[in-house]
Amino acid sequence: MEQLKTLAQSQEQLSSLRAEVFRTLALIASMEEDKVKAVRTDLARQVKAVQQVLEQVPAQNGNDAEVTQLVAAVLPPLQQYLAR
Repeated sequence: MEQLKTLAQSQEQLSSLRAEVFRTLALIASMEEDKVKAVRTDLARQVKAVQQVLEQVPAQNGNDAEVTQLVAAVLPPLQQYLAR
């Protein structure tokens, strides 16, 4: 049950991050370069935090094959996001 709570919290945080990205994109033309850099750095920090939590979920769930597979499917898109 705790793992489901962790996954739900991670999903909620990713949804919030996505919303923040769209807000930033809508305002980016009016933002100072330093502010844009600060927002990007903060978003990357938050994505890395979610990634670290997700990486721990399989071990906390007895390395269940299905959970491991689901987490493995989520991690590459997070890496792609960080690369942008």
